[in-house]
Amino acid sequence: MKKVQDLFIKLVKIDSLFRQEKKVADFVIKELRKLKLDIKQDKFGNIVARSKKFDSKKSILLCAHLDIVESNRGMKPRIKNGVIYSDGKHILGADNKAAIAEIIYSLQKAKDFSNVELLFTVQEENGLVGAKNLDKKLIKSKKALVLDYSFPPGYIALKTPYAAIVEIEIFGKSVHGARSNLNHNAISVSGACATTITDTIDPDINCNMGMINGGKAVNAAPSRVTLKLEFRSFSYKKLRNFLDKNKKDLKKIASERNCKISIKKLNVGSGYSYNKDDEFVKEIINNFKKINIKTKLESSVGLSDANILNRYGIKAIEIGYGPQRTHTNEEFVVIKDMENMSEFLEVVMKG
Repeated sequence: MKKVQDLFIKLVKIDSLFRQEKKVADFVIKELRKLKLDIKQDKFGNIVARSKKFDSKKSILLCAHLDIVESNRGMKPRIKNGVIYSDGKHILGADNKAAIAEIIYSLQKAKDFSNVELLFTVQEENGLVGAKNLDKKLIKSKKALVLDYSFPPGYIALKTPYAAIVEIEIFGKSVHGARSNLNHNAISVSGACATTITDTIDPDINCNMGMINGGKAVNAAPSRVTLKLEFRSFSYKKLRNFLDKNKKDLKKIASERNCKISIKKLNVGSGYSYNKDDEFVKEIINNFKKINIKTKLESSVGLSDANILNRYGIKAIEIGYGPQRTHTNEEFVVIKDMENMSEFLEVVMKG
């Protein structure tokens, strides 16, 4: 039997930017067929698989995503002192290929996996799109482990935030730069809006202004400016109240300067929260104890398919699986962490 790192290396050499997952999906399906699993793929491309002897009464869903955040075509992974790195020019793609390798490898080693259901989603990196479009009728399990917390095995994300993306479009008038003033000036309004947001935001809300776009020439005031911001908070009430009040404040700013404004909100993910006394949490902790791995209970500021699965009524918890410095060219994964995670999954399969 090949080692987990051999499977992982094969996976990261398959470029699978979101919306371009077909090649890696074909690879995964091929490996699952070798295990004689019952495999289904919904219209959106998500893969669901389970044993032909599947027992839904005691089942657990293992979830990973097929896509990566950016193309790593041509990436040549390096192995040094038990650690797998990217070539420094690309991301490694361990997020989430390490999870896929660990799941498949543990299935190959397990004698019985009739209690396990698998979900491999597409387009996770561009807004959990695959999970949001999942054919929910295909999933039979009531609880799930989502291998997408970029920490070593043993880390458990008990809490994740609510998130919203807000797109603000400001419409003014295009005039020559020599004659521009604050009136009808979309750039001026965008600056005032940004200042208002950062000056009035609640300390329990995180805001990232990720995109600003506007203007065609340095000597002309643009007629249109677009801002895109992401907000995250563990309190849905605080996030909702802030966005509602902020919308009124921004409209007032635009009106005072004779500009029009459009504010669109897109809910990206619903937060979830569990405590250490939850039966499923205790089950996860106990399974890690069986392979002598200490657990660390945390609040994660990130989002994953676990957020969407919880919205569907599935008790889903995101757990660490090895990769670190994800979404960067310094991304790496320790081989021992992948081996430990595979061993943990074998324990899960034993029930």
